Amino acid sequence: MDDPSARRLIARPWAMLTTARARLPDAARQILRLSLLLVTFVAFTTLVERLTHLPTAAYEQTSPSIELVKRVGWLATFVLISATAVLAHLGRLLAPWDALQLGRELRLFVVLLGVGIAWPLVTAGHNFYFDQGYLADKVLLVALVPLTWWRPVFVFPLTVVAYLLLWQLGEPSLGGSIFAHKLQVLRP
Repeated sequence: MDDPSARRLIARPWAMLTTARARLPDAARQILRLSLLLVTFVAFTTLVERLTHLPTAAYEQTSPSIELVKRVGWLATFVLISATAVLAHLGRLLAPWDALQLGRELRLFVVLLGVGIAWPLVTAGHNFYFDQGYLADKVLLVALVPLTWWRPVFVFPLTVVAYLLLWQLGEPSLGGSIFAHKLQVLRP
């Protein structure tokens, strides 16, 4: 991108957007930020629920995470992870929690919520319906909790793996009460 005209083509709309945002009153900026946050939350939740609800045959395999990658495709998975990394970089989610200036309380809340989500999924026994223990996915979930303490970007993979393990409980209609109980932590 050594062409100065190409740089101006990209820089000008970004500068106009930044200037327009700076001219908004504080209340309008807060409403805009909240609206973007809500739209992002709904889009992410919808995407995760649709991606992670695997067919019954996927839970008969040893790892729902690998089955998800196979279902989506290796190239699409790479593109999705790359896009997430770029968006996380632009949104400063790759930065340490302290750089976000959100307060130590939010970091503690998010990590404790991650522990609350991971604990029942990791300590769940062997799934006799599918005859699988999903050990690799449970280890991955345990590893993602301290990574969430380290960087906020790991909230996304923690959520995906949690949903993958959660859907095994809803697939064969095992009574519903276990599924509903675990879903309460993930749903607002």
